[in-house]
Amino acid sequence: ILKELNWDRETLMKNYAKKQECEKKLKKNDPEEHVQYSEDYQEFYKGRIPSLIIDKDLQVKIIEDAKKANPGMSLMFPVEDLGARNLPKSPDDVLFNYTREEKLALYEYAAGNMKIKPEDEKSYMLKMPEESSSKSMTFADVVDIERQLKRRRMKHRTTKEPPLSYNETIRKLINTQTEAWESYLKQSQEAISEPKQKHHHKRKHEKKEKKHKRKRSRS
Repeated sequence: ILKELNWDRETLMKNYAKKQECEKKLKKNDPEEHVQYSEDYQEFYKGRIPSLIIDKDLQVKIIEDAKKANPGMSLMFPVEDLGARNLPKSPDDVLFNYTREEKLALYEYAAGNMKIKPEDEKSYMLKMPEESSSKSMTFADVVDIERQLKRRRMKHRTTKEPPLSYNETIRKLINTQTEAWESYLKQSQEAISEPKQKHHHKRKHEKKEKKHKRKRSRS
């Protein structure tokens, strides 16, 4: 069989021995270390994730500067009371305790002051291969780089549903409101019918008691 496949017995045995060594090493490792590493990935993501800390004073300053730049900006609190607002502890706090303009100002500040700014496609296009240092880029090289970028976008692109037309949007809205109205009517009918059923059972029970009393009195 080895001759027909052009395989060497010694090479095959060496590969098998290496495989056995790897399996033995893996069994000796502590599984808790693997679990711990998979939970945080600190070494892998170190220096790669942009981070920014906004404290209470900085939050007030960002909103005050945005208000000065845009006097018509709507605020949840007066300017003099911005310091009394605590930092948000959940997404709901941001949703209900900040206006749209305040959230936009905080977002723009965070996006513009990240420690590591995300690399966009244009900046990637400016990075030429190492070979380009010795020779000029040809049209074929540029096309090849664009093709590679397109493949990366196709890999990471999530499937999106096509946007609904105006008629489809109205139809969906009507169906949603109709279902809500039907649910409301059903709940209302159940709420009305429950007292009637209780009253009906009560009268039935009273009639049975009267019959029992009559039978006892006759006996």
